[in-house]
Amino acid sequence: MHPVYDQLLTDVRAACEAHYGSRLVALAVFGSVGRGTPQPDSDVDLLLIVEGLPNGRLPRMAEFQAIVQSALPRHDRGRNHSAGRSW
Repeated sequence: MHPVYDQLLTDVRAACEAHYGSRLVALAVFGSVGRGTPQPDSDVDLLLIVEGLPNGRLPRMAEFQAIVQSALPRHDRGRNHSAGRSW
């Protein structure tokens, strides 16, 4: 992994586990961060498989916002932290 992203991904994983609990089936990182080749402006691409999510994209994004609020404050570098957008 890349040192800049190690703690961020650890925090995201912990926030996902705390928020979703046993509903979290899998969490994968892909793209440049997952490959270990991020650039300074790289976003973090995540795939979450979660049981019992609400129907519809907007309710799912709203639920993920709790993860964003929990995991990202100490990693804030002035980026847009909206679910579905680059961190």
